[in-house]
Amino acid sequence: MRKHAHTKGKVLGVLGIFLAAALLLAGCGASTDGAPSGQAKVKVQVAFPHRTAPPPRYAPFGQDAVQLGVPPAAESAVVKVYSASSNTLVASLTLTRTQSAGSVTVASGADYRFEVSVKDANGLEVAWDERTETINGDTTISLTPKAIIRSVQLWAEGAPISAGDKAKVYLRVFADAAGDYFYQVPDSDFNVTWSVASGGSLDPVNQSRLGAEVSYDGTSTKITVTAQVSGLSETHQQTTIQKSVDIFLFQGSGNAATLSDQLPGWLGPSNTYVSLYLGATPWQSTGVGVRAAVDGAGNFSLPFPSGSDLAANQTVRDHASEVFFQLQSFLDSCSNPSWTQAPTPAVISFAYFGLLHQEGASYPYIGSAKLHQQGGDVYSKPVYLVYSDRDAHAVGQANCGGGILNFDMNFQAGWNLWVADYSGTSPSIHVSPLPSDPYAPSNDGYQWYVKLTRTDLALEASNTSYSPVAGQPTTITFDLKNRLPYGSDPGTITLQFTYNDAEIVIDSASVGTWDSATKQLQLDAPAPGQIQPVSITLTPQSGAAGGTVSLDISLNYPDDLDASNNSLGITLTPSSSSGNSSVGVGLDMESPSVMFQSPSPYAHLNKTVPIAVEVQAFDNIGIVELELYVGFRRIATLQDFSPPQNDTDIYTYSWDASGFSPGRYTLTAIAYDATGNSSRAELEVRLQ
Repeated sequence: MRKHAHTKGKVLGVLGIFLAAALLLAGCGASTDGAPSGQAKVKVQVAFPHRTAPPPRYAPFGQDAVQLGVPPAAESAVVKVYSASSNTLVASLTLTRTQSAGSVTVASGADYRFEVSVKDANGLEVAWDERTETINGDTTISLTPKAIIRSVQLWAEGAPISAGDKAKVYLRVFADAAGDYFYQVPDSDFNVTWSVASGGSLDPVNQSRLGAEVSYDGTSTKITVTAQVSGLSETHQQTTIQKSVDIFLFQGSGNAATLSDQLPGWLGPSNTYVSLYLGATPWQSTGVGVRAAVDGAGNFSLPFPSGSDLAANQTVRDHASEVFFQLQSFLDSCSNPSWTQAPTPAVISFAYFGLLHQEGASYPYIGSAKLHQQGGDVYSKPVYLVYSDRDAHAVGQANCGGGILNFDMNFQAGWNLWVADYSGTSPSIHVSPLPSDPYAPSNDGYQWYVKLTRTDLALEASNTSYSPVAGQPTTITFDLKNRLPYGSDPGTITLQFTYNDAEIVIDSASVGTWDSATKQLQLDAPAPGQIQPVSITLTPQSGAAGGTVSLDISLNYPDDLDASNNSLGITLTPSSSSGNSSVGVGLDMESPSVMFQSPSPYAHLNKTVPIAVEVQAFDNIGIVELELYVGFRRIATLQDFSPPQNDTDIYTYSWDASGFSPGRYTLTAIAYDATGNSSRAELEVRLQ
C-alpha cells in the first residue's frame, strides 16, 4: 500500500507542477490564439458585392432594389489603420473579392481610425469609408464602404397625350464616368431629390431612388424633370450631381400603313393571327388590338394605325408609358457623343409581332415573328418598323454601353424602317421612312424569324398493320415528330398505350422508360423540326392467334397546337406460323457538350495581346462545326481553332481583340454535330 501511495504522490506532484505553470502563463497574459500581452488581434472584413446582377432597370418605383454593397466592378480593398491620437499609420492589409477578410495586430486600449479604399482591376477607386473604433482586446471590425458617384443616367419613357396622362423617369447612378453596367452604384449609397420645372407634377407614391412617375397638367408642350443625386465624391466628401430630362407630348402625326408579307416555310396551325404590339422593348410592349389572319401558305396583311388612331386608342392611352419612349432621352443616355446632326425630339415606338391562335372566343399568345437582314440574324442584324410622331434626325456616333454606335437616323412622321448592324467592328443604326405601302420586307431582302412558345407534336407511322407470330417477339415502329421547325421544345412527355393484357405483352422500348403497370412510355420529345423514331418490342399471346389485336398509342401534351394527330392505331393479326416483322432504325438525337475552359468568367483581359480562348466540345458521333461569337459578331469557325491534343476535346483559338473597344463582352461558343444537333455556352469577360 505504501508503494502505491508513494507512486500516487509522485503523479500528483507532477500534475501540480504543470497546473502551476499553466496558471503562471495565464497570469502573464500569454495565449496561443490571441495577440501577445498588451496587444489586440483585429479581424477586418470588407463587404464586397455578390456576383449577382445590379438592380433591374425597370424595378418598381415604390420598392428599392436589392442592396449589393460596393459596385460589382470592385476587385480589391486596401485597409489602413491609423492611431486616432497621432494620425500615424500603424497597420495595413490588402483584401480581395475572394479573400475579403484579414487580421492586423495593434496595441490594446486605444482608439484607431480604419480607412478602406476599394478599387477596380485598373486601380480606379469605386468605394471608400472610414470609421473610428476603440480597441480593448481581440475583436472583429466589419467595414461597409460607400460607392463613389461619378455619373448619372436619367431617361424618360412614355408620352402624355392629354392632361392627366402619366410618364415615367428612370435613374441609375454609376461609379465611373461612362455609366458602365459593372459600376452601377447600389441604391443604398445615394439619395435623390425629384422636382418638376414645368408641365406636370410628381406622383407622391410612385417615386424612389430608382425613378419617378409624373402626371401631365396640360399647360406645356413638355415636362421637365430634374433629379438631384447626392453621395460620396472622389475627394470623399458629399457631392451632388444634377440631371434633367424632357418628356415631350405625343403629337399624333403620320399616316397609316400596311404590312403585307409571307412567313417562310409556314407549317403553323390554322386559325393563327399576326398581332401588332408596340413598346420600347419586347418585354415592355403592349398589344394594341390590331391583328390579321395568316393563311395556310403563311400570307398575311397587317394594318398599321396612323398617329391619330394611336392617340384615340384607349389601350395605347392606358399604357402610354410602355408604348412610347423619348428618342432624345434614349440618345442622351449614350456617352461621348459626336454629332454632325444633333438629335431632335421625337416620341417613337417599336413594332413587335406576336402570333396568336384562335381558340373559341380567345386568342392566346403562341409565339413571335421578327425581321432581320440576310447574312445575319435577329441579334446581329435586326430590322424594326418604328413609329415616330414627328420628323426627327440624329447623325453621328456615341458610346451606348457596349461600344461606339454609328447613327444615321432620319425619321419621318409615321412609320419608319430601323435597320441595325452589330456584326462588324463598326456597328450602326440606320433609320429611313418606310418604303411603299403595302410594304413587303421580304422583297427588300429581309427575312422573317419565327419562334413559337408551343408546338405541334404528332404520332406517325408508315405501317400500322402487322402480321406477327403468336408467342414470338416482334417489333413495331413509329415516329414522334415535332412538326414545327420554330416550335417549342416540350421536354419529357408521356405516351399512353392501350391494349388487352391477354393479347399482348410489351417487352421493351428503344427509347425512354417503359412502365408496364401504367402502360406508359416516358421519353424526351424531339427538338423543333426533328423526328424521334420509336421501336416497341412486343409479344402477341398464343391465345390471340387467328384474331385481330388492337394497340392504341396516344400523347397528351397541353401546349400542343393540333390534337388531331396525337393518336395512332396499330392492328396486329397474329398467326401460329411464321410471319414478317418490322425493325426500327435509330437516329442520333444527342446534342454535343460544349463549355469554356479559358478565360475565366468575368475575367479582365488585356486587349493589346492575343487572348487564348479554350473551348471543350464533345459529341458521341463527332463535332463538325464550332463557332465563336463576341456579342453578335462571329469571329471564328472550326477551321480557325487549333484541334484538340491528347484526347482533351479542347479546341484553342487565339483572339486578336485589338479592334474591340474596352468594355464588357459576352463570348458564345456553339458546337454542331453531323445530324444538326447543337449546344452553346456563354462567358462574360471585360476588355481593358
